[in-house]
Amino acid sequence: MIVPWLLGIVSFKKSPFVWLIVFLNVFLFIFFYGYNKTIETGQEKLFQDSRFVKTQGRVFASHVLARPEKYSLFLTQLSGKAAQGSEVAQRVLASVSLKSNFVPQESLMPKGDEVALELWSEKREIWEKLKESDVLTHSGLTTMTQAKVFNYFSYQFFHGGFFHLLVNMFFLIIFGTWVERKLSGRSFLVVFLLSGAAGALGFHWLTGLSQAPLVGASGAVNGLIGFFTVLCWNKKENFFYFLLPTPKYSGAIQLPVWIFSLVWIVGDLASWLATYPELGGVAYAAHLSGFFFGALFGGLHLFFSFFRSKATPHRVL
Repeated sequence: MIVPWLLGIVSFKKSPFVWLIVFLNVFLFIFFYGYNKTIETGQEKLFQDSRFVKTQGRVFASHVLARPEKYSLFLTQLSGKAAQGSEVAQRVLASVSLKSNFVPQESLMPKGDEVALELWSEKREIWEKLKESDVLTHSGLTTMTQAKVFNYFSYQFFHGGFFHLLVNMFFLIIFGTWVERKLSGRSFLVVFLLSGAAGALGFHWLTGLSQAPLVGASGAVNGLIGFFTVLCWNKKENFFYFLLPTPKYSGAIQLPVWIFSLVWIVGDLASWLATYPELGGVAYAAHLSGFFFGALFGGLHLFFSFFRSKATPHRVL
């Protein structure tokens, strides 16, 4: 593991815009924590209902098998196993369908246990109400909010959990303070917000949206990393490395920026290629899109800086 340190933890006075974004993210997380926890608890309770989950999986499987051309080969094969009674396949399909745009149709419902289907219908209504009440559903980016420009920016300020928030804020402080001191507060905001929007657009295009909200500042933070990489690609910066919990295999080191960035981007690219989009999880496509937008912004910054320096008159003494 390689962790960047760069300028370290810079004070509020030196990087006010970065810290304001950090404070806003933390405030929103704390303010909505109790409410979001209630929603999450309700959803977990439904997932613990084995009968509801298995029936949801069977219902989704019947729809997939009726129209396989609309779904991926992965889901079609999984649906075949679910139809044959595989509880593992039914549970996976239930998770996928509850996070997707799936709307059950009466004509494609499975035949069999009518009591189970009736109980499933009641529980599904509860699920829909919980989802409709979720702050992340309205503030994040989903199939329901994709037409709203506001959500391509608001999703950057909401996080799905404490660790998600902690990691993003750490990298925001490390790279954001460097960018803000290199440019200005307003220019930093432009890179941050537009990289986040680019990350969402890239995720939409490469992976596709669902009813599970895309949230987090990862795309924006990766834009800052991309910007930093282009400006300092061969410069040696401070990093911490951790291979094993012993002094011999952990400590501080100086590395060229391109080595860290290569490891960073290859890791995200490999994870994106190895992940089934239907299963959700980490939005690697948003990371990659944000990084490349930030790198593009860094290239433009160097380009215009070069011509500005050429246009500046010099006095010979």
